[in-house]
Amino acid sequence: MKMRPAGGIAAEVFSAEEVGRWRSEHAPDYWAHWVLKSTRRERMVEWYRTVFGARVVFTNERLTFMTWDQEHHRVAIIRMPWAVRLLAPLQGIRRKLLGLDHLAFNFGTLQRLLETYERIKQAGISPVWCINHGPTTSIYYEDPDGNRLEFQFENFDRVEDLQAFAASGEFADNPIGVNFDPDYLLERLRGGTPPDELKTRGSGTRPGARTVGGMKAITWKTL
Repeated sequence: MKMRPAGGIAAEVFSAEEVGRWRSEHAPDYWAHWVLKSTRRERMVEWYRTVFGARVVFTNERLTFMTWDQEHHRVAIIRMPWAVRLLAPLQGIRRKLLGLDHLAFNFGTLQRLLETYERIKQAGISPVWCINHGPTTSIYYEDPDGNRLEFQFENFDRVEDLQAFAASGEFADNPIGVNFDPDYLLERLRGGTPPDELKTRGSGTRPGARTVGGMKAITWKTL
């Protein structure tokens, strides 16, 4: 294992073999669920039903449990008094400046990522940010309370290629990424463009459109 300085912090670089077998002895077995407090419980339940195909496995006057796989629940929503809604703007500002920014969910193929975007767009749910970070092609959403979720696809099949990109001048110059048009990317995919070509930054910019990347991709909406 080698050490590489990165902004004053020593970055650990592993070989592909080390990455494949490394696991902290203190790590949990798997991630299980998260819990949200909301004054819009009904809207939140409907949103997670639409986006994840979730089903309600338990509900009462104060609490709703939902899941979308074999886990007994993946998200729980606690109903809060209506008056708490007055504090909602502060929640959105806090997320943009402090604490947990988002949760990320991986999709196995670019097609699945883009078809999920298309499906929930038809249900009236639009992303707040679409950006190819380099390591991932990512689409960010916010639920009715402003909690942010990243849906992503891994752009590199091999750890060595990812590490080479992370060590490159291209990534050092722009570690944020380049915005993309998901409709255009889906058009290209369905038109027969090989998925490997669509993994590159800039592949989702329509001809004639301005490329937006780096710090210019950071706005109050995308922050």
